[in-house]
Amino acid sequence: MKENIQKKISRLKRQATELSSSLIKQGKKGFVSFFLRIKKTFREPSEARKTVYWLTLIAVLCYGYTLFNQYCTIPLSGDYSRQERNFIFNGYDDWHSFFSTGVFPMWDRSAFLGIDNIGGNSFYYLFDPFFLILLPFPREWLQTLQGLEFIPKMVIAGRLFYWYLGEFNFSPKNKRLGALAFGFSSYSFGYLWFHFIDSVAFLPLIFLGIERIIKKRDPRIFLVGFFLNARASYFFFAVFMVGGLFYALFRFFQTRKERNERENWSILGCGRISFLIAICLGAFTLLPGLAVAKSRPRTQNNAYLEGIKNASGRKERLKARFTFPSGREQNQLTPLFNFLFMSDSCYSSNLLNVSWYDNCQAGLYATTPMLLMFFVSLIDAIKQKKVSYLLGRAGTLFRIFTPIGFYLFSGFTVAYARYFILPVSWRIVFDLKAVEKRRDLPRSYLDLAAVRTIFLQTICCFLVIYGVNRKPGNFTDTQWDDKRWLIFGSLVWTILVYLVTRPFFHKKQYSYVTLGRMSLDVIVMANLTIYGQGVSTSNQNADIPLTTELVSRLKEEEGGEDYYRIFSDLQDRNTPNISRHLGYSGTSSFHSVYPFGAQEFIDRSRIPYNYQSWLRGLTNRRENRETFLGVKYYIVERVQKESRKDSYGRFLTYDGKNLASSYDIPYGFKNVLDLTQEEEDEIGIHYSSSFKEFLSSPSCDKSLYVNLNFIDFAFGYDNVIDSSWMATNLGYKDEDDDLYFGLSEDINEYPLLRAASISHEDFLKLYGTNSVISGTLYGNGKDIYSYQYYDYNDKKNQIRNASAFQSSLTVYGGKYAYGSSSPIEFYSGTSNKRKATVYAANWVENESGSTSYASCSILNPSDTSCEEEYAKKHPFESANGITAADTVYDLDTLLDENGNKYTTSVPYYSKILIQFTDNDGNYVPLAPEADPSDPLSGSYIGINSDKNIQWRLFDKDDHRISFNHPYYSSYQLAHGYYTDRPVYKILGIVQGKTNLKKPSIYIIRNRDYQDAIDNLKKNKVTIVSRNENETTFETDYDKDKFVVLNLPLQNGFKLVSLTEDEETDTIKEEEVTTYKAQGGFIGFIARAGKQKYVLSYSSPYFRFGRLITSLGLFATLLVFGLFAVKNRTRKYLALDSLKKKREEEQRKEKFSYDDCEK
Repeated sequence: MKENIQKKISRLKRQATELSSSLIKQGKKGFVSFFLRIKKTFREPSEARKTVYWLTLIAVLCYGYTLFNQYCTIPLSGDYSRQERNFIFNGYDDWHSFFSTGVFPMWDRSAFLGIDNIGGNSFYYLFDPFFLILLPFPREWLQTLQGLEFIPKMVIAGRLFYWYLGEFNFSPKNKRLGALAFGFSSYSFGYLWFHFIDSVAFLPLIFLGIERIIKKRDPRIFLVGFFLNARASYFFFAVFMVGGLFYALFRFFQTRKERNERENWSILGCGRISFLIAICLGAFTLLPGLAVAKSRPRTQNNAYLEGIKNASGRKERLKARFTFPSGREQNQLTPLFNFLFMSDSCYSSNLLNVSWYDNCQAGLYATTPMLLMFFVSLIDAIKQKKVSYLLGRAGTLFRIFTPIGFYLFSGFTVAYARYFILPVSWRIVFDLKAVEKRRDLPRSYLDLAAVRTIFLQTICCFLVIYGVNRKPGNFTDTQWDDKRWLIFGSLVWTILVYLVTRPFFHKKQYSYVTLGRMSLDVIVMANLTIYGQGVSTSNQNADIPLTTELVSRLKEEEGGEDYYRIFSDLQDRNTPNISRHLGYSGTSSFHSVYPFGAQEFIDRSRIPYNYQSWLRGLTNRRENRETFLGVKYYIVERVQKESRKDSYGRFLTYDGKNLASSYDIPYGFKNVLDLTQEEEDEIGIHYSSSFKEFLSSPSCDKSLYVNLNFIDFAFGYDNVIDSSWMATNLGYKDEDDDLYFGLSEDINEYPLLRAASISHEDFLKLYGTNSVISGTLYGNGKDIYSYQYYDYNDKKNQIRNASAFQSSLTVYGGKYAYGSSSPIEFYSGTSNKRKATVYAANWVENESGSTSYASCSILNPSDTSCEEEYAKKHPFESANGITAADTVYDLDTLLDENGNKYTTSVPYYSKILIQFTDNDGNYVPLAPEADPSDPLSGSYIGINSDKNIQWRLFDKDDHRISFNHPYYSSYQLAHGYYTDRPVYKILGIVQGKTNLKKPSIYIIRNRDYQDAIDNLKKNKVTIVSRNENETTFETDYDKDKFVVLNLPLQNGFKLVSLTEDEETDTIKEEEVTTYKAQGGFIGFIARAGKQKYVLSYSSPYFRFGRLITSLGLFATLLVFGLFAVKNRTRKYLALDSLKKKREEEQRKEKFSYDDCEK
């Protein structure tokens, strides 16, 4: 028994040893085999792999400098640094919030007034596959990964185009040329500022899918391509849908004779169904995007169609259809420039440096070797009478050289050249046709192509010279010195390419030689474009992680919530979206799809840098508006003890800009470290000792200020103003072809905390004809109701002295009283209280040909005492750069000494000196009661003017009492300063092109502002609960009040009241009517007593679009399933046929053998 057990154990050991030995042997064999396969792959890669390796190498050489020089990032300047590299941080936070809470933020609070997350951010990044693959990585890696992604984006674009070119039976070497030309075209480099390359990368799948539908009636790749493009950007989804339809029709009719009628009808049916499914696949982003974008000022522009409609006569209508409007004539020629010359920047044309960002500019260039082959292919098509090719070329040229294509692909709103990637891809296929058959073509074709190319480039050279020297109006601000090197360099490069190409035109080595020249072309263009666009510094500085940590700690102090806004000194014109990077709701934004319902508020309060601009921010510090918009904290650089002080003892930095003095922090904000127990009780938060230790530690060079007057979410008013009356009496007026803001703008801007506005009809319906009013303006001249009942002129002086901050106002004679301007004091251009003098700077030309700012000694070199005498008589002027050589104008006349208007031609460094007098001509100060010992006596002084004017305030002794803080921008349309001393002079310095309109100056006293806040605090609401998409709050008023929420009146917000039904013991929901208040915010009537409300937001049409997309996905899966069954059936049929064939062969063999035996 024992022996048997031992034998079994021995046998098992032996078997285990043999098995393990066998496994090890097989493992070694498999391991070696695996590496042998890898070695073979690298030693003998396929043509497709070779293409990928080459494209990757070129991409690294294109971006290598910035990657290695900027911490593996590509921090391009311009819109890329302002938008793209900050957006992904916000998207990252939104998705991770969804992963942790299950609630996806429909309303994005991170930027300024907020943005529809689905309809707005899906235009940029929200569902983009290139963004989504970053979500698993740590947040601090995002900027590096975003820079590195430029390489795979272009490689993928080239590789997919290589796949698409396989449908035309091109050789692998020639397909590689096409992949390089498409993946690294001037279109992609010209749009590096933007996110367009993400959509470009997936475009070849759409063309490949169309080819598969036509040839095999297989829509699978087509549907995948459109689904990916819908996720990348709904704008390009729509553009590629239109472009894909054109391409599909062209290719169908081009190849229709190759099939019978039944097959053609089958393809048409398959194509229609495929396009329908593709539209469904994009509905989840397209419908919300269109819902938001339709209210954009740009999308409401139909000037092109109106111009055609209003043209008189056939000739004028043809001109309106096929020519660009006056002032944009250069757009008729820029496609030619962009076709013949490489891109050198993102701002404008490669040859014409226009003074604005021209949306009609985009690259059509695809390397010089391909440019030569374009003309070779064109010559061959003409010689061979290839009608379809010629018609295709003619149609493409028609779309890019006339306005029709520019407007068609943008829905006939604004002219865009963003569709140019479509003709770029089509022309590459056209060019490769000639490359593929070049051995059958005479070299004379190449000679003619070179001659035509050089001839056209020379013509462009003369056009630019003619435009610069003869017609500066058509070719604005063209800098010939900056462009001639590109023209002559391109001419030389074209000649060299031709000379190198000609000997290899009929040889096998042509593809290799051309690949090398194209690669060099691409690398030069890439680095040239990156240099031309500018490279800013990477955000790898100490302030980023420090502020991020401060914001994170602050959120913990607030109980994990951050339903408030923060102003940071890192915010300026070049970093308007920095709050998205740092992880808080900010006070600025640069976003193309912002809440347009608040456009009136945005424009009238001078938030943007330009009229109807989407670049805006609270950089001019107005405590009135900031409190209304929910700004609770200021994060600014801490004042260092070693900083020098000015004459008033205020700390200054070494560059003369005060950072954390009373002039940078609005009234009502106080350093958290200086708060008393009572003040912490008042604001409802007690900061922990560890948080205060962090703020006071040497490693934290930031100061945190809290708004003691912060009011959360809602403001209750007793009075409402009728918009009609305000617009009728204080509306817009047009002066000198410029939008001139009179008192109406100031009235709208500064009583924001004290009033609400609704339409005239709603006003009469709610309040009748004898109600009191308080003021802010509603209406933009398009939707104002005319109503002349109000008696304004007779009561003007009485009204101006009325208190705007009381709970109710006086009714004058039973008519409406205008009671919101005072105690804001207005100083208009027609008032005798203001004297404005313009010192227009004179410039003289030196012997060297350069210009310098003229002084009297320059004008009269023999008079050496001129400047000294002038300085003695005019010490203030001399100290501030005003010389005796300046030409003096009176601003109120708007005319120079010859009677000519000078509002748009004041030279750089001209000065505007504004002083104030009484009726007797004596100088009087602004804010006369201001006293440093009494904070409530101080005032806010605001100046509204055009951009490019820097303002300075001076006291009685000509000491400067205002400094431009680090986040000051000359692009601002409104500038604000806080003063604790009387102001006697205001000096404006012109620092660029500007319209010298009459500045509007106004004052808000701290004491009056505090009175208004104290009244508003009595009408606060109680927040019950809230998340990213829903806020529940309660009101408890003694009478009905008009409540304004600091959220824009955007389609998607829904307000309901909750009342308890005692009979059924259920909660009854009733939708509450909302009104447009304060120029674009949600207003509603809160009834007396304790009331409960729920405000929710859902992206418009997102649910419906999601349903449509679900149907599209189901149809797509069905298509894939049908093709899987079809392929499997085909495979089984093939196997069955093979089996029968073998059986037949075996039967024949057996039959032959039997015959042989017989």
